[in-house]
Amino acid sequence: MSLPAQKERPRSRTRRRAVLVGESERPLVELLSDVLDDVDMAVDLDEGGASALRGAAPDLVLVMVDRNDLANLFGRARAIAAGAPVIAILPLHDERLARQLSAFGASGCYSLDTPIERLKSGFFARGETS
Repeated sequence: MSLPAQKERPRSRTRRRAVLVGESERPLVELLSDVLDDVDMAVDLDEGGASALRGAAPDLVLVMVDRNDLANLFGRARAIAAGAPVIAILPLHDERLARQLSAFGASGCYSLDTPIERLKSGFFARGETS
């Protein structure tokens, strides 16, 4: 899946890079791409690991949580992360699932029912992971 063209903005430094792991619908991918662009971070799709592993290690890995195969999903995410934070994206806030994801290697969780400003100012702008 190709991402929409990113807005042209002057860049004063090397742009940070995030990789999105897991299945997601195009509108959500576009929203995350726009949010990441606002904090000067480009997003690549995992696409089975091939494109995500090219070039330098990412600054952040986002995992679209699918309860069906968490071990495989987070195994892929950790391999791509090479030490970068791994943030789980949940459809709804769920404390029990967040604790389980921490055991799989998530540095933090963001639920889609949380205001988008938290996503921009919290996790990505300052590199926070919780």
